[in-house]
Amino acid sequence: MTESESAHPPAREQLLPRRSGGDGEDRSPERRQDDEPAHSIAHKESLQVGSDADEWRPSGEWVSAWRARLPLQTIMRLLQVLVPQVEKICIDKGLTDESEILRFLQHGTLVGLLPVPHPILIRKYQANANTAAWFRTYMWGVIYLRNVDPPIWYDTDVKLFEIQRV
Repeated sequence: MTESESAHPPAREQLLPRRSGGDGEDRSPERRQDDEPAHSIAHKESLQVGSDADEWRPSGEWVSAWRARLPLQTIMRLLQVLVPQVEKICIDKGLTDESEILRFLQHGTLVGLLPVPHPILIRKYQANANTAAWFRTYMWGVIYLRNVDPPIWYDTDVKLFEIQRV
């Protein structure tokens, strides 16, 4: 999943029932209280509930596509190793209590079960014109701002950056 994707389908209908007639008058039995904001009532009045036929329901292919995007590899690897071990402990000791299983899981180790993380790639800094300009501007900005009081920059015509006019 990425930030732009959602695990939930887009809303196709609103969830709150319509409360007003065609004339805009509130037909609900509740009265609006003075402390309730007016915009919330107007917003609720404009919402409608779709019928059951219009309601979105997940299909098998949607669930399969959604599941394929989930990062489940690590969890599945853990389950492949731990489920047989837990089942063996339950059969050997005749356990029905969860406390022994939890103790086993808490004191066990996952070393060797999880995939080896990718190596950290260290890159050396390579200067270029853009980063040099950024560092120069940043440093002069820090110097200028730290020395504003006392005012040593008055009458010096310091320009930290130039505004390009189009």
